[in-house]
Amino acid sequence: MNRRTLIQGGAAALALGALGVGAFVQRRRGQDARMSEAITEAWPELGEGIFWLKPNLDDARMVVPDRPHSKEESRVGGFGRTRTFHVSTNSLRLRNGPLGAKSGKRILCMGDSVTFGWGVPDDQSYPVQLERELRARGHDVEVLNAGVPAQSIFGMKRFVEMQAAALDVDAVLWTRRPQLNLPSPIGDYVRELRHAQNALPNAKFGVVLTPVSRFDPYGVAHYADEEKELRRKLTVPLVELSPVFFRAQTKGVVCEGLDQLTMKHWDGRVIEQAPRPEFDLPPSFYAAFEADHDLKEHLFFDSGHPDAEGFTLFARTVADLVEDNGWLG
Repeated sequence: MNRRTLIQGGAAALALGALGVGAFVQRRRGQDARMSEAITEAWPELGEGIFWLKPNLDDARMVVPDRPHSKEESRVGGFGRTRTFHVSTNSLRLRNGPLGAKSGKRILCMGDSVTFGWGVPDDQSYPVQLERELRARGHDVEVLNAGVPAQSIFGMKRFVEMQAAALDVDAVLWTRRPQLNLPSPIGDYVRELRHAQNALPNAKFGVVLTPVSRFDPYGVAHYADEEKELRRKLTVPLVELSPVFFRAQTKGVVCEGLDQLTMKHWDGRVIEQAPRPEFDLPPSFYAAFEADHDLKEHLFFDSGHPDAEGFTLFARTVADLVEDNGWLG
């Protein structure tokens, strides 16, 4: 794969998009009633430059764009389409309620903004829906959400090394795509995952590759190569969610093409066509979403994060991975 091409893809900027949105809402503080509260802070105990959710958040308010958007738009702000959600955390900095005594199995979900549940309430995040799904299938299980917007594979590894043993987890779901802005995206990913496995030798590990949006053209073009390379280097169970989501998309709007992009309704009616800029999507695509608030990609609310329905599909697919590998006895 050509690394320059990959870095330009939206998949490389998935977690960074969350930070950009955070910057947007912080700059509007005091100027707009629709503002977000700060939900992350540095956690020096895990290492320099590692941020985590603040402990004991109580319905912290977040306001984010409710459509695909560019990095420049995030810097400037002024979105007409926004969604509001709230975030609560426990004393352990997890997007969970207080943890009681362990009874059955305990699964730890590590990841970035997708695992965290960017854009949805706590109870619609994928870890909560995964616990609900597994319990409905008859399993005594608790699922912990250690997702953090913009979290790196290094921060994920450090949390496992420093905090996971005390949580007495039986399995870890390593839920993130490779960081394509790193010198060796696949190699770094495999190395950090193996370090995490060494820190928890008695826990089961599985990799969940989060779905790319059809409005991430380069992500669409290269997700299969990422999966192929990781399957070649890893021995843990792995599920790639992109084709699962693509098969389930049966309405809304789609984006097709790599150089010449076409935005169209699912029934084939063309909305916009334009050459792809060096970064992001053509400005006319963002303008179309802004002008018509009914335009929406099925299962995603922006070009990087599933909506509540998408997270339901996400959780059911990961539940199959957990069951198929016999993690719950």
